[in-house]
Amino acid sequence: MLPYFILFFAVLAVILVEEKSNQSTLFPQKPQPAILAGFLGISFVSFYGLRDHIGYDYGMYETWVILGNGDSYTESHGEWLSALFLNIASYYEEPHIYFFLTALVSFVFLIYAIKNYVEVPARFGWAMLVFLAVPVGLLYTLSIQRQFVATMIILFATQYIFCRRLFPFCVCIFFAAGFHLSSTFFLPLYFVTKRSFKYIYFLGIIIMGYGILFLFVSLLM
Repeated sequence: MLPYFILFFAVLAVILVEEKSNQSTLFPQKPQPAILAGFLGISFVSFYGLRDHIGYDYGMYETWVILGNGDSYTESHGEWLSALFLNIASYYEEPHIYFFLTALVSFVFLIYAIKNYVEVPARFGWAMLVFLAVPVGLLYTLSIQRQFVATMIILFATQYIFCRRLFPFCVCIFFAAGFHLSSTFFLPLYFVTKRSFKYIYFLGIIIMGYGILFLFVSLLM
């Protein structure tokens, strides 16, 4: 339980620093957001990367790494980036490398999203406290490694939906699908959010989505 408490108190410390700096008029030198973000990033990546047998699918990934058979599932489903991370960990025969790499990519994108999308003064501490509190945060992401990375890439990609840039959004979806193939189902978000979108278009989007998914898997296989 000690690592959980350390992680929790690290988040509380950032909240206190941010809140104090926002309320204080005696100290004009406020802490740099990059420092606080870096501190939280290191804390969470260390926790996720160094944990031992925490998460219901921990054993599955550990087995894939030890046996060196990450390709047998992930590449057959087109998840080439997941296979790459598993192969790197298998090369060094250390499962923690896989968990460290997935955590590193995930939290880089999550902290980027907090820094750029959240518009409250004390954003890093409170945002990460919410992440710890809701089930989809700490509880689920300790078990769904590939989905976690893919979700964070899609979260990063939402900026391209708002500024209507299709190509960068598609590139992000492509890399997210490299971790988990279900990311391709988020591609219609770009079109659904158009002002001229009509709900009758959903049928066409579903047909197109399944076609793209079939083509994507076929090409990679």
